[in-house]
Amino acid sequence: MKNSAVYPRWHPSGHFVAFSSNKIVQQFHSANPNRIEVSDLESSLVLYDVVKNEMSDLKPEGWEESMDTYPEWSPDGNYLYFCRAKKAGEVFVYSDVHYNLFRAPFDQATGKTGRPELIFDASKAGKSISFPRISPDGKYLAVTLHDYGCFPIWHHEADIYLINLSTLDTLNLQLNSDYSDSYHSWSSNSRWMAFSSRRSDGLTTRIYISEINSDGSSSKPFSVPQQDPEFYDRFLKSYNVPELSTLRIKVKPGKMRKIAKGKAIQAGWSE
Repeated sequence: MKNSAVYPRWHPSGHFVAFSSNKIVQQFHSANPNRIEVSDLESSLVLYDVVKNEMSDLKPEGWEESMDTYPEWSPDGNYLYFCRAKKAGEVFVYSDVHYNLFRAPFDQATGKTGRPELIFDASKAGKSISFPRISPDGKYLAVTLHDYGCFPIWHHEADIYLINLSTLDTLNLQLNSDYSDSYHSWSSNSRWMAFSSRRSDGLTTRIYISEINSDGSSSKPFSVPQQDPEFYDRFLKSYNVPELSTLRIKVKPGKMRKIAKGKAIQAGWSE
C-alpha cells in the first residue's frame, strides 16, 4: 500500500473494514481566517477482510482519474458511499478541489464494488462534501458541506446537512453555527447526533449534542456537560471525532497505547 491508512469504517457484518489510503499535506495560513488547510494529493479506497486477514483495493469505476475518500456503509451493507474529487494535477490549487458524494453497490460474497453513481453534486453548487454518515434507520445521510477541500474542521463556513435517501432532498440543520460544524455521529436509534463545533471561541473544538426529529429538523444543541461548569473556559485542547455508543468503554487508554505500539498483525494482499 503506497500511502497511510485513514478513516476506517466497519461493515455492518463485522466482516470487512473499508478505509482510504491518502497522501496528506497541510498548509498553514497567516491571513486566512481558516487557519489550517489539510489536503489530499492522492487517495484511494481499500478493503480489509477480517476473516481472511487480507487487504484489497476497492476500485469503483473511474478510480484511475479520481481521489476517493471517506467510505461509509449503508445499514444493510449492500452499498458503499464515498467522497470523490478529480485527481490532483502537477499544479495543485487547494481551493479548486471539490468533492462529490457517490455510492457503489457492494457484493458481500466477493468483496467487490459495482459501478458508482453520483448521489450529491456538491461542486455544482460551488461546494465540497465530506464525512458522510448514514442514520442507523437508513433514512438520512448526514454530511458536512464547505467551500472546498476534504478537511473542513477549520472552515468557518462548514455546516452539517441531511440528505433524505428516499428523495435526495437536502436539509440545512438548525444546529449549525457561524463557525465550523463537522465530525457528526448518529445515536443507535437515529434520534440524536453528536458533532464537533468551534462555536464557543472559534479556536477550540467542543462536542455538542442535538436531537434530530423525524422530519429532519434539529433541536438547539448543548455541549457535553462537565462536573465543573468552568471546565471549558480553562481547557485549551480540542475534542474531535465523537462517537455515540450504547456500551460503556472499559478499555483503558494505557492498554490501547500498549497494543498500538506492539507488533502489528501482517495482513496478506488479495489479487
